[in-house]
Amino acid sequence: MENETNPLGNDIKAVVFDCDGVMFDSAEANRRYYDAVLARFGKPPMDEQDFAYAHMHTAFETLERLFGSGEGLKKALKAAKDLTYFPFVRLMRMEPYLMHLLTWLKPNYHLAVATNRTNTMDAVISEHGLTGFFDLVVTSMDVKAPKPDPGQLYKIMEAYSLSGDQVAYLGDSVVDEQAARTAGVKFVAVANPNLEADVHIKMLVEMEDILGRP
Repeated sequence: MENETNPLGNDIKAVVFDCDGVMFDSAEANRRYYDAVLARFGKPPMDEQDFAYAHMHTAFETLERLFGSGEGLKKALKAAKDLTYFPFVRLMRMEPYLMHLLTWLKPNYHLAVATNRTNTMDAVISEHGLTGFFDLVVTSMDVKAPKPDPGQLYKIMEAYSLSGDQVAYLGDSVVDEQAARTAGVKFVAVANPNLEADVHIKMLVEMEDILGRP
C-alpha cells in the first residue's frame, strides 16, 4: 500500500546505507585502530578533530592527515597494513533495529551499501551476520574517488537502472549529504540534524513508517 505522506515519494526502489554511523557505531573500533597505528610511531592518540575526520574519510586520507605526506605516510601505510583492521571489526556495534529493518526491506527493495571503507566491508558483513542482505556493496576501492564524489551512488543507480528519485540513501555526514545531492538521490540524514536532507531520522526504526508498507 502506498504511503501518501511519504516524504521520499512513492517511487523508491532501492535503499542504500552508509556503514559507519548508520549501520554501525564504529567509534571505538576506529579510534583503537588509528591510535594503535599512532602508538607504533610514539605519537599521542587522535584528538577529537582527527577522530571526526576519520569517521568520514578513507583510511588513506586519515593516515595522510595524521602523518603528512612523503616518507612518514609510506611508513604509516605499511604499519597500518601490518596491523590490519580486521581484529577491530568485532568492536563495531550494530545499530539497534538494523537487522529487523533489513529483513523488512529485503523482499521489496534493492539493498546496497555505499561506504568510504576500503577492504574491510566483507569482514564487517560476515562478522555481524549480514551476509545475504545486500545486493551490492560499493566501497571507495570500487570507484575512482571516495565520497563526497557521487561515484558510489552512480554505480548503484546504474546497476539497477534507477533514477535518483528511486533511490534513498541513508547517511550521517556532510560527505554523504554532498554525494547524495550531486547524484540527485533522496537523502535521509541519520542522527545529524545539521545536514540538509529530504528526511531526518534519529533512529533506523523510523524508516518503516516513512516508507510505509509496500
